[in-house]
Amino acid sequence: MRFLESGTFEDGKHAYVKLRFRHDIDNTLVIFPPTQELIFPLRINPYLQINRYKSLLPQDELGDVYILGYDPQITVETFLADIAEDFGEFIRERIGPCSIAGISFGGGVAIPFAAKYPELVKKLLLVVSSYAMSEQGLGLCKEVIDYTENNERLKAQVRLTCLVRNPLLKLYLRISTRLNWTKRQPYLNPPSTVVNAYTHMIKYNYGLKKYIHGIKAPTLMIGGTKDQFFSVELYHELADAIENCETVLFKGATHAVPVEKIFKIKKLVKEFLKT
Repeated sequence: MRFLESGTFEDGKHAYVKLRFRHDIDNTLVIFPPTQELIFPLRINPYLQINRYKSLLPQDELGDVYILGYDPQITVETFLADIAEDFGEFIRERIGPCSIAGISFGGGVAIPFAAKYPELVKKLLLVVSSYAMSEQGLGLCKEVIDYTENNERLKAQVRLTCLVRNPLLKLYLRISTRLNWTKRQPYLNPPSTVVNAYTHMIKYNYGLKKYIHGIKAPTLMIGGTKDQFFSVELYHELADAIENCETVLFKGATHAVPVEKIFKIKKLVKEFLKT
């Protein structure tokens, strides 16, 4: 893997990073990242994000990989479809048709993107994401907002990081998050970025439903039956609305299924993204 370039869109709102896994494969993947990018933005330290995907992606099946970031000045009235339009302009001009991977919050951007720009989406990968959140998910969003507004951002980060069920893994993640917090604080977005994004998701829950029948690309949806943000019913409702969708829900896995089932997911993604 080579780190090729990083920068911002022409309007300066969104950042991006370009990586190259193989130069002899014309198989480009664009990642719409989870809310961790709202906390630790690409524009300040791209390596924090890059390292999250190295072990998850099948590097032997991919050529170029882009990670797109979010505008730190996001407001409560910034709709995910608006972000999708910004991404669509960038991808049309700089990349062309490609595979799209939407992870958690990024899936909320990928859903309207795939509906609005079918000509740009070869394949769609949705990981721990659906078109709306469960009541439990809405409650977690409110917790994160409360912690962040009360200047307890470490508690918010621990809450988001430690969603795994395995007690030993949860302990490890809790300790590592706390130990790394001080050195990562300079890389944080302002609190308003997180608060506004989560407030938007609460206020406009189910706002993406109008896009789900417009997704035409072959789709792989990966989640867990114990996901704290998205219920099994919401996963299946989205899958039923997409014409060509394979759904894999790991029994007992949580919103942290990319960590809990990393090797199985890597194998699924590899098969799905094969050219």
